[in-house]
Amino acid sequence: MFIKPTTFFTSLSTLLLFSPPAFASRQPIRRRHHELAERQRRGIEISLQTPNGSPTSIDGSLSTSSVTAITSSPNAVNDPVSTVTQSISTVYASSSPSSSPAVKSSRSPGFASSAVSASSIPVTSAANSSNGNATSPSIISSTATSTVSTSDTSSSVSPTPTYTPDLSLIFDPPANNPKINLKSYKELSSKIDEDLKNANEITKNSWEIGCFAETILEVYNPNLTPFEWECKNQLDPNYCDEEQIPWSVLKIAENSLVAYNWTNSPSSSSDALSWLDKVWNTDDEEEENDWKKYLDNSTSPTKHQPQPFLDGAGALGDPVSLIPAIYVLAKYANNALVQDKIKPKKTSQDYAWALGNQLDYLLAGSTSPINKTISQREGLSTSNKNLLSKGLEQWSLESSALLDTTVNIHRHVNDWDARLWATGNGWALYGAIRNLYAVKASGFSSKFSNEVEQVENTLEKVFTGLFNELDDDNLIPNYMRQANETLAVGDTAGTALTVAAYYRYINICPSKKDDKLLQSAEKAFDSVVDKIDNNGWVLHEVDPQGTYGWVVYPDDKSFHSPEAQAFVATMWKARTDAGC
Repeated sequence: MFIKPTTFFTSLSTLLLFSPPAFASRQPIRRRHHELAERQRRGIEISLQTPNGSPTSIDGSLSTSSVTAITSSPNAVNDPVSTVTQSISTVYASSSPSSSPAVKSSRSPGFASSAVSASSIPVTSAANSSNGNATSPSIISSTATSTVSTSDTSSSVSPTPTYTPDLSLIFDPPANNPKINLKSYKELSSKIDEDLKNANEITKNSWEIGCFAETILEVYNPNLTPFEWECKNQLDPNYCDEEQIPWSVLKIAENSLVAYNWTNSPSSSSDALSWLDKVWNTDDEEEENDWKKYLDNSTSPTKHQPQPFLDGAGALGDPVSLIPAIYVLAKYANNALVQDKIKPKKTSQDYAWALGNQLDYLLAGSTSPINKTISQREGLSTSNKNLLSKGLEQWSLESSALLDTTVNIHRHVNDWDARLWATGNGWALYGAIRNLYAVKASGFSSKFSNEVEQVENTLEKVFTGLFNELDDDNLIPNYMRQANETLAVGDTAGTALTVAAYYRYINICPSKKDDKLLQSAEKAFDSVVDKIDNNGWVLHEVDPQGTYGWVVYPDDKSFHSPEAQAFVATMWKARTDAGC
């Protein structure tokens, strides 16, 4: 089974320290938001009528014929935004966490996923390049076909994969770093917008969606990520201006939940309209931010129902990669400008509840009997320093289990594919990097000094091991130390993510900057850029689906990888921030 990436969620305790701007300074914006909220409320009242005009309950007690009529409309198929706002029936495929090897892949749960979620840090001020209006009606309802157990994830159900890319998204050319006066860097800077446009067109699977959303946050909304977050610079997402809203990520997040089971969600009660009116028209800041209570089952007014965001193709951790995007959606969903333009299907409270469901589903998954690594590719941290600690612990456990100490490179897995796989190592490195930055941003650095030092030392060894393997084209071989030349072709995807991780590494660990490794990273950067065509398509990349094995097709110019497209932008942003 193919091992896919996931992400860890950083400590939410930092949210409790967030102090929004003074109430008086937001009065003009509040009035505008309340006007929009009232319009949205009236729209919901209308949308809660069945086609024949009779009212329906908020949780979607519609006839089968009306469900078919709405979900089978041409717009629901061709317009991703319309699909999100119009589709009211949800389809489920029963699934349980599949069994997995005792020691998981280097692109696995606690591993690549050790990556701490960008958007788990207070989400507020953002400048985004994407706009676009959703014109379809907002229908807050869904028909339930299954009940999810709150105590046994094996009885949970996974939504079928129904994500359709929103081709209306716009990606402007981001600002480069004028300190970097290199031809390859300038060339890549001029292609990032096309690179992301291409990524958006071909991104469909859960781990691809999460990876893409995180990349957009890093490129356009870095203050919503662990890399640039500072509490003092955060704005209240409920009362920010239009240009400060991360529109693209909100649309991607909403679109990814089109098949989610909202049965028994916070807004599904019979008095939902009065509840929504309270949510959208309150002047009480505590009420506005009460959505955070829904993240934890112990404080949530609505009991959690453990379930993934969407189908993970058999992987417990893959849907977790969407946490940054869904968290951003939860933060901004009650913003009246967002309500007016995107028309989210649900509220901040609902999306926070879904986040809690995903976390519960993950942490209830099976673990390895050998070293307690979370089975099925990932773990996630939220709520407090204990879970942030779990992210560091999972990464170290996975790394120690998979690291080939003779060459200091991670194996893919320890049984069916114990080879040294470039992409798996890239995920492992970048996952650790996100963890390190999240710890630094969380305020708990002093609590984890020993754990952080251990991760930093391991990374130094692995970077050395990987860069020692660069081939004649200065790419990391898809599978390293292989006599089979087909397997050993250089891979731009794994190379790009490894280079991205290294630039992030020397930024947070300047004392470990090594001239020889930096030169290798620069050569690899140049080589990846050289493999991007004039239309922004990354070539010479491994097939992430493993259609005929996880190999690189260097002569097939028609083959494209969502991961490679995202990794290249991640690499560009990492170097931009490093400034070298």
